[in-house]
Amino acid sequence: MKLKYFLWLLLPVVFSLLIYIFLPPVLESYLRETITEKLKENKVVSLDYDELSINLLPLTISFKNLGLTTNQVNQDSLPHITAQFPEIKISGISYSAYILDKTFSAKQISIERGKVQVSKRKKHFPVDSLNALLAFHVKDLSFPKNDLKAFSFDDHEIRLSQISAKTVDGFYQLNFEEIKSNGAKKLDLSFKNFKLIPQYPRYEFSRKKGFQTDRSEVLIPAISIHQIHLDSLLNQHYFHASAISMDSMQVNLFRDKNVPMNPDRFVVLPQQIIREMSLKFTIDSISLSNGMVTYEELKPDGKAPGKVFFDGLNATSHALSNDPNHFSNGQLDIKASGNLMGKGSVTADFHFNIFREDNQFNFKGTIGEMYLPQLNPMVENVAFVHLKSGQMKKMEFSVTANENFSIGNLNFYYHDLHASMIHPKKNENANFFKKIIFDLMETLIIPKENIAGKKFRKGTIKFNRDKQKSIVNYWWKSIFSGIQSTVGL
Repeated sequence: MKLKYFLWLLLPVVFSLLIYIFLPPVLESYLRETITEKLKENKVVSLDYDELSINLLPLTISFKNLGLTTNQVNQDSLPHITAQFPEIKISGISYSAYILDKTFSAKQISIERGKVQVSKRKKHFPVDSLNALLAFHVKDLSFPKNDLKAFSFDDHEIRLSQISAKTVDGFYQLNFEEIKSNGAKKLDLSFKNFKLIPQYPRYEFSRKKGFQTDRSEVLIPAISIHQIHLDSLLNQHYFHASAISMDSMQVNLFRDKNVPMNPDRFVVLPQQIIREMSLKFTIDSISLSNGMVTYEELKPDGKAPGKVFFDGLNATSHALSNDPNHFSNGQLDIKASGNLMGKGSVTADFHFNIFREDNQFNFKGTIGEMYLPQLNPMVENVAFVHLKSGQMKKMEFSVTANENFSIGNLNFYYHDLHASMIHPKKNENANFFKKIIFDLMETLIIPKENIAGKKFRKGTIKFNRDKQKSIVNYWWKSIFSGIQSTVGL
């Protein structure tokens, strides 16, 4: 009798031992075959690996030296991507979540030292080739089998580093030292040391293009996008971020006006671009700190490029949105400040209404005291005027502009202005007569003073927009028209 009870007690132990000994290899073999079959069924990407490891308690799946290649199903499919990952590890997979709720759940997914290459572009993919290193970590990931958009996770970090890409036309290379994303329901995205690098020298760039264009060099050490609402982006196709900030941006622009304009070029104003974007978005605030913008322009008759720069640039705006239901109702105000040629302090306020069909906007500002010959790097080579002396006390401008033209007023407070016209030297026979004309212009046209009093001359801003050029050109030429009307250039 005692033996009978002993055998009954021993049976569960023996059964457990059998399960412990024989079930793991069977289950592991089943999982291995299932994973292999599912990977082979995928028509979008091809995967190969050196080793597939499975640990059952807790369930952990890892791949050694996994290679990924996208398959070109049709012309508009994914860009051609190849990637190599020394190890991918998926740990803490929940049996119960999958069996009971058909939900995939894992404690952690990790990728280190991955290499990614994009070597063939999609139809509208902006770059022709891209290389980057990838690291990926996500904690407590969960998503239902039949609704991948309903996934959730407690935290994640994605790091792309040493990123190098070339634009489709081959004129620029884009570099990032690092792009990093982290967070859960609200994500933070940061970009480190972004560079836009022209692939041709200054005077060759436009000639290679075949028409006149700005050659742009850009460096932005830090860009941060804070609290991106992941749920609204995935489920409502609505981008919402609390803030975008850029630090120490440097932009160098060069235009060679000896090259003909592209007759088919048409520049759409920024508010129209924002208004017509298919993706609705809201950005609660945008800020730029300690930026610098340099613009150089070579005129057809110029010996050297004219140059103007603004440094110490700071700008802020609030509630940028193209959502008609947003409380801002399309109103966008931007406040900016900086220094002209490193000396004259500049402040400017811009007001846009995103939803105005005529794209009307307003801007006003002031330029503080500065020594006018500091503007010679620009006016000598663009306006063919040499400023010998002159002191600006202040300049004030107020402009209303739309799709076609700008109008406004400009007050230019200056004194002791002495300027001379730069004589063209291409036609030596005409120089004598031109010199006489220029001497008369210097004496009779350019006023030496413009101080408050009976003789104060108000400038009139009136400029017809060149729709082949940027909005920055539109701003500058509008202000310059007011300066010209004041001093008679």
